[in-house]
Amino acid sequence: MKNLKTALTSLVMMAVTFSYANTDRNKKPSEDDSTLVKQEQVVTISILNTELKDYSLYVYSEDDVLLYHERLGNTISLGKRFDFSNAAKGTYRFVFKTNQGEQFVKTVTAGS
Repeated sequence: MKNLKTALTSLVMMAVTFSYANTDRNKKPSEDDSTLVKQEQVVTISILNTELKDYSLYVYSEDDVLLYHERLGNTISLGKRFDFSNAAKGTYRFVFKTNQGEQFVKTVTAGS
């Protein structure tokens, strides 16, 4: 009986250890954590920053010219709104970067 109890205790401890190893504590930022919505010529971006990482936003034109840069911060909810009604029509690239060098990209066609 003592051997069975020891084996079951070891099994439970291993299961708990493996479950912690598979949590998303170390997950990379992803597009799933962000939204980009275009209404008319207004583009709204938002990030659900559950890891409280420090984000910066870079906006590039389709010929790769940096048009905008801002540090968004490290709060749980980050967002920004852009009015493209006076911008040249084209595809714009929104690059989100963390201070750890992780990044993801969203694109939108906007302008008149």
